[in-house]
Amino acid sequence: MTKLSLLLPSYNEATVLPWSVRTLAAYASKALADYDWKIVIVDNASSDNTQAVMTDLQNEQPRLGYLRVPVKGRGIALRTAWTDLDYDVSLYMDVDLAVALDAVKPVVDAVAHDHADIAVGSRYAPGAKIERSVFRSVTSIGYNVLTKLFVGLRTRDAQCGFKAIRKDVALQLLPLVRDTKWFFDTELLVRAERRGLRVVEIPVSWVETRPALRKSKVKVLHTIFVYIVDLARLRWAIVRHQL
Repeated sequence: MTKLSLLLPSYNEATVLPWSVRTLAAYASKALADYDWKIVIVDNASSDNTQAVMTDLQNEQPRLGYLRVPVKGRGIALRTAWTDLDYDVSLYMDVDLAVALDAVKPVVDAVAHDHADIAVGSRYAPGAKIERSVFRSVTSIGYNVLTKLFVGLRTRDAQCGFKAIRKDVALQLLPLVRDTKWFFDTELLVRAERRGLRVVEIPVSWVETRPALRKSKVKVLHTIFVYIVDLARLRWAIVRHQL
């Protein structure tokens, strides 16, 4: 049976974790019976009471793991999880479960059944539904345009936090990816596409923030500036035939 790791990278999300874990576990128990699945909280240097909350949740949830990563950055959290955990396929998602869970199985199946090396939950693939502020929609679409202009990325939604990957593919790509923060997703996909790996996009339904107590920690304008700098770095590598 395929070992499936469901990753929830988490930074100071103690108030949200009980809802997220119980909601995801209830879904997985019904929809993922053909997988040997496990939910893993990847604690990305949290300074709140995440560890105490996790102790209680692990007593309640038998298929719940916990991985503490002492350095901040989503990229380093995923790099550590993909390297250290025991899995055949790994799917990571935002801890607020912004992507509707009915997308979990089709995204996982695409990789597990060898239809793709990486499967991306996409807010811009035909059939996707999205509910978010106008500002966030404009910045997201604008960023995806920049990925095409700078590096020729074919994937329409580089930054959606909902991606599945096989372990052998992750271990192949990780030594090549430099970024350890939010740009990690984009760089991973650029390097995958340029190596001819199969990246497929699965349409998802996406809501900006579901739990009432949880707000995004992303500083949008600063993040966009950093992304542009990183895209320029990748573009320069392409021009010099180093990517």
